[in-house]
Amino acid sequence: MVHYAAIVRDLAALRRHAAAHPEGMPSMPMRGFLTDDDT
Repeated sequence: MVHYAAIVRDLAALRRHAAAHPEGMPSMPMRGFLTDDDT
């Protein structure tokens, strides 16, 4: 039960973040991968 509540809370936070930054969410991991390839 505790794990389920934590997952739901995290998903809610992610959804809120995605709504606040619709185009920022997918670009952040992509930028990380690109910098990793460069180094």
